Amino acid sequence: MATVVAAVGVVIAAEPVWNLGFVAFCSIMETREGFVAVANDGTIVGAGTFSHMEPGLDIVVHAFCDPAWHRRWANKRMLRQIFDFPFIELDLPRVSGFSIVGVLDAAGEFLLRLGFKQEGLIRQRIITPDGVKHDLKIYGLLREERRF
Repeated sequence: MATVVAAVGVVIAAEPVWNLGFVAFCSIMETREGFVAVANDGTIVGAGTFSHMEPGLDIVVHAFCDPAWHRRWANKRMLRQIFDFPFIELDLPRVSGFSIVGVLDAAGEFLLRLGFKQEGLIRQRIITPDGVKHDLKIYGLLREERRF
């Protein structure tokens, strides 16, 4: 069982965030706002954060998940709470997301399960630290398409 906790900031790091405790997670957060899902033992099992807001237009959602909690950390109540932020509190008409082909394919699958639509593909948009170029898939969810 995991619960959602509101948090200010986000991890901008390559290391997995789920190995950190809640206090450690908060200490390295930077400029985004969002939510973390915390297991009963206090470990972070998932997070949803937002960046790149364009007032009145759009915001980008980012999700992190401990692989051990894949398909188990987010429930409808959590998702409603997370997406109330952009759609209700910020009154935005849409939320965007992305996945890196060959690196973050699970992110794209997760966005599609949430009701996002794939809106585009930017070829060779991401270069990983090892110098490999990857395509970037872009997704969008309109307020009226929200299912939770």
